[in-house]
Amino acid sequence: MKIKSIILFLIVLISLGASSCKKYKPLKLNKTPYLGIELRTDGYYYYTWDSQGTTRYGITVLYKDGTMLAPSIASDKSTSLIDIDSEISSGNLYRYNSERQLSWGLFKISNDSIQTSKWFPVFLGASRAGLSKGVILNDTTFENTSYQDSHPAGGLPLQVFHFRQFAPKPDSTNGFL
Repeated sequence: MKIKSIILFLIVLISLGASSCKKYKPLKLNKTPYLGIELRTDGYYYYTWDSQGTTRYGITVLYKDGTMLAPSIASDKSTSLIDIDSEISSGNLYRYNSERQLSWGLFKISNDSIQTSKWFPVFLGASRAGLSKGVILNDTTFENTSYQDSHPAGGLPLQVFHFRQFAPKPDSTNGFL
């Protein structure tokens, strides 16, 4: 009887934890229109990393309304900027990420500093709102210099983002921000 009670208690606890974990915490920035010229917004910013000897690309799209899109990109489409351009042009990138809350965030620029806040997955569908801070090197390059609450294992690698002019950009319309 005692074992059944413990098992029932654990099932209830896991069920409650899983249902409450799916709620997204508020981001650490407020949505503020970007009216500055410190960074360009007529394209996207990309960074690279090595994955088992293959250079991979990730992107972040900054919008004048203060939102940012940091989309997931299929691994077979993330090995060249030409492939990423094709994913944007075809609409595939937006279709996949428009309803994916983890792909969206906010940014704020003040002088030569940039802050971004987005959601990061943690466990059982839970997420946490992270904040990164960086320095703007010029209007086409910025570097993340610190992360707060972005990853349960203690942070992400610091990244240098380079600008790539591209039009048309994916739409910034989403149901999260």
